Amino acid sequence: MGLNVRQRLIVQRLGLEGDLSIAVLGERLGLLPSTMTGLVDRLEQEGYVQRKAHPTDRRATQLALTQAGVTAFQGEVDFYLSLLKGTVSALDGEGKRQVLRALAMIAAQQSVAA
Repeated sequence: MGLNVRQRLIVQRLGLEGDLSIAVLGERLGLLPSTMTGLVDRLEQEGYVQRKAHPTDRRATQLALTQAGVTAFQGEVDFYLSLLKGTVSALDGEGKRQVLRALAMIAAQQSVAA
């Protein structure tokens, strides 16, 4: 996958949250609109995302992953899972339980924030 870090973050966020407007996506990633335009243009040209009409606001455009984008997102998930498995496999039973508790706490905080 020939994506840079910011492009990967866009693919990851869309994969986790679904379709988002460019403005909302940029806010969540802390990227300026001018930066987002270039990143999105390149991702669209390479077939990872597509612009589509917002379902309720005719003036707004949303970004959605294409099939290539979904495949790239799955590659991201697989990459992070392999990192986690490699890290966790070195731990004993109590260490693994601590990691799982920490991940559960993070997941709970993320769902409250959403």
